[in-house]
Amino acid sequence: MTDIADSATDKRVKAYRAVCGIIPGGSFIAELCIDRIPNQRLDRVVDFIEKVEFRLRDIESNSFVTDERYGYLAENSILESAKAYSSERRSWLASICIPLAAPPSREEWDFRINAVSQLSSLSDSEVKYLLGYALDDTRRFQLTHTQDDIHIFISMADRKNLSGQDLFQRTLINNENANHRNSLLRLNFLKFKDDGSFKTYELTEIGELFLYLLTGKMCISRNS
Repeated sequence: MTDIADSATDKRVKAYRAVCGIIPGGSFIAELCIDRIPNQRLDRVVDFIEKVEFRLRDIESNSFVTDERYGYLAENSILESAKAYSSERRSWLASICIPLAAPPSREEWDFRINAVSQLSSLSDSEVKYLLGYALDDTRRFQLTHTQDDIHIFISMADRKNLSGQDLFQRTLINNENANHRNSLLRLNFLKFKDDGSFKTYELTEIGELFLYLLTGKMCISRNS
């Protein structure tokens, strides 16, 4: 029992030191965050901090880390990282947490802080679905999803010819895609577009900016 308790204490101390390392003078925030995180999730926090530190090394000026708004952004990101099952999600959080210019504008701070809560409302699959639109150089992703993008449609012929298992799988995938799009539409990351010859959904400017936070690349819609 003592070994288990010591291990939990070691994890907590390691996480505390890691948090203090990215928020100068942020011991209060570190203590507040760590006290709210269960022991079994502290490894996720340390992984997140390591990803943040890796990104900080590439920034010529990181004076923004002394800004109280950065403390607020980091605190929210730390708490979200404790919930994140995937390393990929912790990487997205770390990217949101690191401005690319110093000092960031008030609008950028607000957008980044809001992006943490927006990310928390999306599943990993939904984020990857959004990335499909952003990285679609040839519109192949959009062409693949055009039929499903307009509406969930399975013809009566298919319904009669497909086996029960195949029909179930196709309906399941269609509904999953529709659920992804509904989440992204709700956040105004996607919009419907009909130019007379091609009907699909595409990134909004807000969606482009959100993905810029995650990837560091400005993904301009090919259909703009």
